[in-house]
Amino acid sequence: SSWNEAEELPLLSVNAAVQSPANPEKVCILHCPLLWGSDHRYEVYSMDAAPDSDPAPEPLFVSATNNDKAPSKLVEAGIAPKKRHGFSLAPYGSSLFFLCGLQHFPGDTTGSFVYCFSLEERVWTEVEYEGTFPATNPGRPYSGCRFGQSCVVYNRHAWIFGGFVASEDGGVEPTNSLFSFDLEEHRWEEVAKMSPEKPPVMSGHHAVAFDDQIFIFGGDEGAQNAYCYNMVQSHWSQLPPLLLGPRPSDGRVVYGLETSG
Repeated sequence: SSWNEAEELPLLSVNAAVQSPANPEKVCILHCPLLWGSDHRYEVYSMDAAPDSDPAPEPLFVSATNNDKAPSKLVEAGIAPKKRHGFSLAPYGSSLFFLCGLQHFPGDTTGSFVYCFSLEERVWTEVEYEGTFPATNPGRPYSGCRFGQSCVVYNRHAWIFGGFVASEDGGVEPTNSLFSFDLEEHRWEEVAKMSPEKPPVMSGHHAVAFDDQIFIFGGDEGAQNAYCYNMVQSHWSQLPPLLLGPRPSDGRVVYGLETSG
């Protein structure tokens, strides 16, 4: 079910890419077709991560309007999420969880839906969850969305920080709220609501989880500051200034933080 001829390699716009939770030697890619007549639902592909591997992407799920090169068993395998802006993809177990994102289509009320793609069964499902989705008006068009957040997976939870939510005047505004989504029990929970060292509102920032801590840096509203959330102590702290570190104006960068204690 792969394309092996170089001239037949499809042109894929990579809307999201994560290491496969089922096979660390593979990368999972989400691609939304832009062809005329497309239903604008995300397709799923897998590629080998090794530099000397076959570059051909393997289709795991393709749109019903783009099935000319894929076996029919790959289509109509559940309903995939529609195109969104600023969503998060959380790999866990043998699944990919699709969280948040701003809807692109008027009247669409699925912004607060959580979707799961099974890498074993190659099927999309809508996840029934407990708790309140982290948006202003869950279940409503646009105001039921949250987008531009960071997302890290650690200790069976997806941790969502910052991003944009609907404001009271009908626009959007950045937020500094932190939510966790239990990837096994399927439950949303807001955490660290009253921590005095909470970061400012942020969107478009970066996050990484390590040693029971989440490190936050940059973003459209961020200064040259880094923040740390301790998941065990449920406590935020601001790290010492990064005098030689990257700046928010540097754009998307890869960086390392040295911790002690």
